[in-house]
Amino acid sequence: MQPHEERVVKEQADLNEKINKLNAFIGGDIFNGLPEEDRALLEEQSRWMSAYSGVLRERIKRFKVEA
Repeated sequence: MQPHEERVVKEQADLNEKINKLNAFIGGDIFNGLPEEDRALLEEQSRWMSAYSGVLRERIKRFKVEA
């Protein structure tokens, strides 16, 4: 794997870890005590982060095809 490809794989792994932590927070008690607007923003953040991870996943698939 090329160095730039390795960076993308690491970026996705790091991002997925953040997504998991955010989703765990969203499922917790503190989240439920936040104002509605803050909860909505955090949920939107999770959706965008997940979409970004999906783009990285597709790029990683292409690395393997082109190798």
